[in-house]
Amino acid sequence: MVPKNIAKEHIEKAILEIDSNGVRKGRHSSTYDLLFNGKRYPPKLVVSIANRFANGVELEPNDFEGGKDTSAFELLKMEGFEIIPKTDPVKLLVENYKKLISKTQLQDEIYKWKLVQDYKGRPDTTAIDFSREIKEVKFNNLLYAMGAAVINHIAKEKPEELRTLFTYLFDESKDLFLRTTYFNEETLKLYRSLGETLSHHQDERTIATYLTYHNPSKYTFYKSSFYKKYCKLIGVNEGEKNKKYVHYLELINQLIENYIKPDIELINQVKGLLPEYYDGTNHKLLAQDILYQMLDKESSVSYWVFQGNPLVFDFETALKQGLLTDWTVSAHKERIKIGDKVIIWVTGNESGCYALAEITSEPHLKTPSPDDHLWKGEDKSVLKAELKITHNLVDNPILKEEIQSIENLKDLKIGNQGTNFTATVEEYDALLELINSRESSFEKLITKLDIDDFRNYIVFLKEIVRKFHLTPGDDRLVFSIRDNSLNFIIGQRYCWNLFLTDPKGKFGVISKDPLIETSGKFEGAGPVSYYTHFNDIDSINSNIDSIESALEDELNRTKKSSFRKYNNSDFENYVFANNPLKANNNTMEMSLNTILYGPPGTGKTYLLKNKYMPLFTSSENSITRDEFLKDIIQNCSWWQIIALAVLELGKTKVASIFNHEFVKIKAQLSNSTTITPTIWGQLQGHTIEECEHVKVQRRMPPFIFNKTDNSEWEILVNEVKEQAPELLELKAKIDGFAHIPNKKIERFEFLTFHQSYSYEDFIEGIKPELSDSDISYKIEEGVFQKMCNRARNDSANKYAIFIDEINRGNISSIFGELITLIEDDKRDGKPNQIKATLPYSKKPFSVPNNLYIIGTMNTADRSVEALDTALRRRFSFIEMNPDPETLNKLEFKCDGIDLSKLLNAINARIEKLLDKDYCIGHSYFMTIKDKNKPLEELKDIFKNKILPLLQEYFYGDWGKIMLVVGKEFVYKKVEPIKFLSNDLDDDYEEYNDKPIYSFVQSTNWTLDSFKSIYE
Repeated sequence: MVPKNIAKEHIEKAILEIDSNGVRKGRHSSTYDLLFNGKRYPPKLVVSIANRFANGVELEPNDFEGGKDTSAFELLKMEGFEIIPKTDPVKLLVENYKKLISKTQLQDEIYKWKLVQDYKGRPDTTAIDFSREIKEVKFNNLLYAMGAAVINHIAKEKPEELRTLFTYLFDESKDLFLRTTYFNEETLKLYRSLGETLSHHQDERTIATYLTYHNPSKYTFYKSSFYKKYCKLIGVNEGEKNKKYVHYLELINQLIENYIKPDIELINQVKGLLPEYYDGTNHKLLAQDILYQMLDKESSVSYWVFQGNPLVFDFETALKQGLLTDWTVSAHKERIKIGDKVIIWVTGNESGCYALAEITSEPHLKTPSPDDHLWKGEDKSVLKAELKITHNLVDNPILKEEIQSIENLKDLKIGNQGTNFTATVEEYDALLELINSRESSFEKLITKLDIDDFRNYIVFLKEIVRKFHLTPGDDRLVFSIRDNSLNFIIGQRYCWNLFLTDPKGKFGVISKDPLIETSGKFEGAGPVSYYTHFNDIDSINSNIDSIESALEDELNRTKKSSFRKYNNSDFENYVFANNPLKANNNTMEMSLNTILYGPPGTGKTYLLKNKYMPLFTSSENSITRDEFLKDIIQNCSWWQIIALAVLELGKTKVASIFNHEFVKIKAQLSNSTTITPTIWGQLQGHTIEECEHVKVQRRMPPFIFNKTDNSEWEILVNEVKEQAPELLELKAKIDGFAHIPNKKIERFEFLTFHQSYSYEDFIEGIKPELSDSDISYKIEEGVFQKMCNRARNDSANKYAIFIDEINRGNISSIFGELITLIEDDKRDGKPNQIKATLPYSKKPFSVPNNLYIIGTMNTADRSVEALDTALRRRFSFIEMNPDPETLNKLEFKCDGIDLSKLLNAINARIEKLLDKDYCIGHSYFMTIKDKNKPLEELKDIFKNKILPLLQEYFYGDWGKIMLVVGKEFVYKKVEPIKFLSNDLDDDYEEYNDKPIYSFVQSTNWTLDSFKSIYE
């Protein structure tokens, strides 16, 4: 019984607690909900918690009954709380199934019951001729045609091997997951042994059919399509790979216990239709048929627009609180059916698509709904159709303005009087595509954008922020994303946009005046402004005064944007973020993933080596012995570490080696979970040939271990001196730790990507090991995995991997699955931490939060791969441009030549002929040592670096090279060329006039030659 002293205040406190902590696992309601302030709560849980507030003890679920006319529900009603029936999608499914089979009489599905009855207990694994047994069992359409063909082929060629597999599959003493997995894998091996290379089609659907035939009281047919739909319908996650059928059977059993067994009407109905095959006791096949017919059987789907007026009904609240479960049907009532797709359209000032839905019942007379209280007047509906919201867009609806330019949506029936209108699959899919593109997020959108366009857009937007002193959270501003654009909005006006694809132009910008003939005027009250599309950033910058004037007007007249609720926080945070990389003394504020990019010679690699690498370097006197050991051990192989341990231990057992500090550190750094097998393998693999107590045939040098008669291991020092003297040097280095002066510990790796650099080099791969008579293979960690393990085991320090020329490698191939794992929020300890299973070692792997990835990228190198877009969005970019002013510093100034003017002149011409990515860096001229007589070194720089670079830039177009450096460096040959006579009819006279160019000999260059470039 429920205590009668539970009062309204106790119930309200219970509801507040549930609001704060959520509904506990296992305490969701099944049939009824308590409705309070538009939200639903499990009634029994509310009463249980309320009793704690009233009497100090929380009631257990079994302490009292719940449901209609019980004391618990009467108490809630007496205190003024409303109890409403819970919308049960499975119950609706069963009810609709009963309606369906009353019409179809199960005529199309009766064959399944007949087949199960005819072939029950088969395939019979005791049959004398198992090949014939398989051939005689008919599966009709329950198997893929190829699945049946394959099993018959295997049965014909290898019947006894297949008999063994079926015997194992039907063995109920073994776990079902193990049986199905084993059967799938082993039948594939049998099929491959026959020389076949195609799929064997023995998947979970096929295996389920075998099991159902053999034991229909325990199993039933399975198909992934309706299993997935059923999981979605009841709100549960699908099972893991190869465990879906196991999970499906659990759901089937629940369906039988909760819905079929209690439904006597359903059982009698099916018994009446299938008296020969169904006696009302075994419901496995019936449960399967309900799911197949209601969720998977093909039927024509119709598409609808369901339209509503927000002045009549509060759609926003209904959608936000998940209360919208039905819709008024005033038209097309004969055509609207289960499974139809619906576009939910709300009219008004912000009209648009607020949801997509699916019909779950045929139109019926109005019944009480959980959203009845949201009507702002009388609900005059007569008919309603139940629906399920599949895409809730209430927080970011697709507004009418957004779809007007989309071809497939221009005829969408909206805005007219009425509730129900027909739609098309093209219209529904167009809206679905918009939704999917939004769900791709800010980060995914920018991967599609051209990197230079995106960079220019953000630079200009940050200048707006700086110019007008804007701050995050400003109610006047909206940073929104759409399917193909980034949008900076002030108030309700689009002020600065970047489009992925728009025939009018990449950039869109507001201005005080019409900037070109096609500039469009903004409608509405307020300052007169215009909107213009451009394809280049230079056009934007050349009209900056008019643009800034319009921006200022919008900021001054706006107090709060009504679009603020559509603000994208990732976009806003990106705009207001600090510079991605700063370093001061020993403190660092940097993005975990950063790329320095720019033309050659701008000091990218120099900056890495001289500014950033020292941030990841410690001197010996500032590190502990443990850090010192990690630095030594991380560069050693397993056999070396085991050998060092045995050198210290003397004669020893594997257990002692396992517990040695060197081995423990190596295990941490390698993230290994198979230490003991590794120790055994290395000891035996490097044992001397004469050892009689080791039976391993494949041994590899150095041969330095021995196993004694007492089963102890020892290391032979004389063999070490001969075959692996570096071990003794390592041991001496470790023993002398306190006496090593000026030892540096580098917590970074430096590498350069190139076209043949691979995943196996970077993450992990299979590498060969050679011995005198054999070759073996082992899984070896790549440089990135090693650095991750080092960083993970030393969280107090920061680590880095520096990648020079990062865009020279095939990025997607090198990084593989790490493309996702390197993101800031996907790393260890972060809210969205992700682990991946490595393909070779099968180890779980993640990226630690203290490992920095810093790369360089040469923007002028035509031979390299384009930087992978998936990687591009995961990095912050720091542009490094030529800095001619550096050459004006006293340490770089040279007599007789102004290097700064020289570089400025060259780069101005290159930028005009190509673009700024091909400019030449200042570092080329920073190497001159003799400042008083720079001519010879300057000649060498031009001859060996600058001029070859220009040849590459211009593909040997000497005319353009001459435009850059002038006639002092390039001349036109005038001597005539005599062609040999030939008998061909071709006219070669035109080649007589073809100019031939060459570089002027460097011995003829003077300082005046170089000065002529800029004077």
